[in-house]
Amino acid sequence: MKKFYSIILILISNQLFAQISKDVPIDYFGQTPPGDSAIIFAPGIVSLNDSFTSAITFSPRGDECCFNRYDGIYWKWGTIFYAKYHNNKWSEFRPAPFTDSTNYFDILPIFSPDGHKFLFSSARPSKAYSYVDLWMCKRKGEKWGKPAKLDSTINNPTDDESFSSIANNGNIYFNKDITNSIWLSSYKNGTYSKAVKVSEPVNSKYGAGAAFISPDESYIIFASIRPDGYGERDLYISFKKTNGTWTEPQNLGPKINGPTDDFSARISPDEKYLFFSKGIKKKYCAIYWVSANFIKKLKQKIDP
Repeated sequence: MKKFYSIILILISNQLFAQISKDVPIDYFGQTPPGDSAIIFAPGIVSLNDSFTSAITFSPRGDECCFNRYDGIYWKWGTIFYAKYHNNKWSEFRPAPFTDSTNYFDILPIFSPDGHKFLFSSARPSKAYSYVDLWMCKRKGEKWGKPAKLDSTINNPTDDESFSSIANNGNIYFNKDITNSIWLSSYKNGTYSKAVKVSEPVNSKYGAGAAFISPDESYIIFASIRPDGYGERDLYISFKKTNGTWTEPQNLGPKINGPTDDFSARISPDEKYLFFSKGIKKKYCAIYWVSANFIKKLKQKIDP
């Protein structure tokens, strides 16, 4: 009987977390919301003109925010920055204390949809870039536990595992950079299965990466250089069919993509906005955001 009540409490807790992510308003640093054309996000607060900034992520409750900055010229450092929303205001961004990011090359943070897991890529024990692996922190109450490296079903010592994204059911989608492709490790019975390549047409001869999987795995947004693109890497979306295969990817269009790199997509917890990184000055990158209304419109093209 005690076990039964414990299960009920867990289910209620998960439902509350899911409800919070959509219904509680998130303070996006006081920024005016964007329309259908992408604009830079929080200039001077998050995005700078002379920095490599990417991978912004908000917790489901909207009270935690992380992004990374890194040395994209010499690759000597990469740091995850963290801010907490408390008493109706955001703290200053500081290196994430629970990852101890000042001592290691840490990049590409992302919260899980339920807010209980935090994924990132790290070159630990190195402070400069070397091969990066996927690491995870788990929430303990209101705090985060110590980072743990995911096992060999996901990580390979001679490849980069990066740009992770996690679904409601725990499945992890991520990059393997040598093959320039997106991989999936399924979560079953408390363990991760050996990673497999996501099927075509998401992966293709044109390469694919920097993916975001929707919490229910109904769509995936990723970066690729394809013949219908507008420059370098563009963002594409593919929807999952009822038989488990993926639709032909659709380019997100010129209001989002441009002549420089567009990558590292993330949909906000309230499902209102797409955040992504865009190259600026052909040398740096900053975080942009745009209304997520395009998802419904592009879905209607294939499923009117």
